[in-house]
Amino acid sequence: MSRRHRDLTHRVAVYLSGLAACILLAFGVATAKAQRQVLTFSGAVNVAPSDRLVVTGNNRDDGPRIIVIRIDDRDGPTYADRVNIERVIPPGPFELSVPLLGLRTPGGRLLDVEGLRQVICFAGESGANVEIDEPLITRSAGLPDGAVGWDLGPPGSALWPGFQRLDESFDGLEGQSLRASDRGGRQAAVEGLTTDGLRGIERLRLPLPGGTWFVTLWIQDRGEWEYLPHPLKRTISANGQSVFTRQHTASSWIEQVYLAGREREYDGAADAWGLFGEQPGGRISFVVNVGADGLTLDFEGDMPEAGYLSAVLAESYADYRARDQVEADRARWWRENWRVSGNAEPAHAGGLVVQRSNRVAARATTTTLGFELHTGGHHSVPIVRLEPPSQQGNPLPATLRWAQWRLRRSSLQSTLLVPVQRHLRGDRPPPPAPAGFARLLVVQVDVPDYAPAGRYEGALSVQLDDVEYRKPFGVTVPDVRLPAADRPVGVYLERPVHLAWFEGLGDAAASAWRCDLDQLRRLGLSGVSPGLITPGSTTNEQLLVNEVDAVAAVGFMPPFLAYAPVKRLLESVGLENTVEVMARLSEQTTLQDQSSIAWSIADEPSNAGRDEPLSRVSRYSRAYAPSAILAAHLNDPGDRRFLDDLDIALVNDGFGVDADDIQSIRKQGVTPWLYNLRNWRAASGFYLWRVGAAGYLQWHARMPTADPFDPTDGREDDVQFLFPAATSCPDVADLDVRLFDIVEGITDLRWLLWLEQAARTGRPAAALLDELREAVPGRWSGVEKLDDAQFDAWRERIVRLATPAAGQ
Repeated sequence: MSRRHRDLTHRVAVYLSGLAACILLAFGVATAKAQRQVLTFSGAVNVAPSDRLVVTGNNRDDGPRIIVIRIDDRDGPTYADRVNIERVIPPGPFELSVPLLGLRTPGGRLLDVEGLRQVICFAGESGANVEIDEPLITRSAGLPDGAVGWDLGPPGSALWPGFQRLDESFDGLEGQSLRASDRGGRQAAVEGLTTDGLRGIERLRLPLPGGTWFVTLWIQDRGEWEYLPHPLKRTISANGQSVFTRQHTASSWIEQVYLAGREREYDGAADAWGLFGEQPGGRISFVVNVGADGLTLDFEGDMPEAGYLSAVLAESYADYRARDQVEADRARWWRENWRVSGNAEPAHAGGLVVQRSNRVAARATTTTLGFELHTGGHHSVPIVRLEPPSQQGNPLPATLRWAQWRLRRSSLQSTLLVPVQRHLRGDRPPPPAPAGFARLLVVQVDVPDYAPAGRYEGALSVQLDDVEYRKPFGVTVPDVRLPAADRPVGVYLERPVHLAWFEGLGDAAASAWRCDLDQLRRLGLSGVSPGLITPGSTTNEQLLVNEVDAVAAVGFMPPFLAYAPVKRLLESVGLENTVEVMARLSEQTTLQDQSSIAWSIADEPSNAGRDEPLSRVSRYSRAYAPSAILAAHLNDPGDRRFLDDLDIALVNDGFGVDADDIQSIRKQGVTPWLYNLRNWRAASGFYLWRVGAAGYLQWHARMPTADPFDPTDGREDDVQFLFPAATSCPDVADLDVRLFDIVEGITDLRWLLWLEQAARTGRPAAALLDELREAVPGRWSGVEKLDDAQFDAWRERIVRLATPAAGQ
């Protein structure tokens, strides 16, 4: 399709958006639908603070497609110096609404809305059958007569239509810790009303005329990154009248607020507004009598969080029609910009469907068996019984978990939500699945090192009403001892952030970290990036040494990647002092003539907006900390220029992870590791072995963004193999089912190591080893989409060679 340019005109029309009338500032003469639309501006642009860019169209493909919105405020900008927005849309018509105020470039610069040059909208994939209408800039027609609204936040943040800006310079504000907050800068899609605000307000005086007013306050700070505001004590008064009181202990806040989303299961009918956007607890409405002095709001409690406010709406309508209009418009925005696509697999008649019922599991390994529970027309709570697999009265340790249905992003940075059942719980029996949905049941079996060889028989039974369904399963333990993993394979790990927010829970955070290490090691993970403390003082240096000792004591293989300490030290104490700390700690943590720590000195340095002094840190470290192991994450072919600065290069498919790429890294005297690949079982096992990488780490065991059960409140989705809990070490931890992909991959690797040993003395083993080297692709594109069936088939060939009876 041809490019379509439009010069700025002032065509005005009326646009009904939800319940609110908006004025459309359209540009040029309306044209036919296109796969690419370009809106150009000449001269100064008359854009009001609350104006929004609206992009509509139709995805005529069968699957989701990406819509890219590029906004330039200068001529010929680079990618890092323009606004780049991506939205993932399901099939069918779509409408995207983007506040112009508050948009930032990848380099962090605020968009100059008065200097707009062009807006380009196009489909992100070539060949996509997507029609895009002419982009339009809408202007709100305002709130109904008799209503006035204030949208709080910094001067450059998004402004909700019909509201007026209220920032820190407002004369009616009081507060010792007053500060503006714009969470929208770290969100994938910015609503505008509740994504910014002011913190630390102690008093706010607003100029309302005398009379009876019906007031609504939006008081919920959505948080960002790994932080969710957590005031335990909070009261709000309006003209001396208490309108809101909340008091928590640390434990009750964790259980009732932080973990509240844990109990919300997607039922097939809910949408992003109901699950994540509405947040009824974050909005209060009340009636207040106002005199000549106007409205005075007083905030007390744990500051600055207790003094947070996003917006105020005052209206003269007892039915709160202005509030309802705003909420209806917000709901429309959420439903259009956070679409839900796809349905769960349809459930069948009542019963159990077996996914995996027979496994071969060597000693000192973990395996899983999967079942689907279909409740059909039954309405009772299912009664599930697990009979652990046993042989001659000797059971193997077994744990039952059930999967909870949740909405997650279709990919890490997507704005499309899809239903998945990856969150495994074992803290209580499984509830009935949502109507029409199946429930995944996963049995984890741990084979001790001392387990006798043989066949272990178990069963899973479910009673629905008066009907019982029973499925037997088996685990065969071969008379083979696998070698231990010969390289670090594991995950990045941090302490549970919520346990570090409150005085008195510091020990709980440390205990949870140790519990996580124990659990990951028991599952078979051999490597970890353990979230080490920042060694900014003598005390913290010793604490870091103790942490490294604790990680080693659990049995993880060094070196342990210190992901964040160098970055934090550079910010706080500068380069020279940072290198001195690295030198001391590298010497103090030496095991077998090598430091146990690999210091990450750069994280994807070619990304837009990154300005990391990788080479400079490397030069100083080589000179003054020669025993320090230097590592960096590289995700772009251009990052090859940094290889000479490193001892370990962690690379992903953006850099190149084919066998030739790994070999070229080794030729430069650098040790290659893999990180953050999409097929975790392949990267942990067959592919890791095939290309000869020395380690693999996957992001992340604990990296929630604000609310750990809200996928919309960050730039990316929450990433967590281990879900938060009220206690530091629950009896049965919540897990992401995909963690077992890494566990299975490590088991694949150990069988391959057994085969290598056997090939030294046995011709059949040597022949099979050669066959597998040919069969397993040496290019990531050839292995990325392989499934468990292929990996199981390759492993089964090794198992049959090792013990024919076990492979049958």
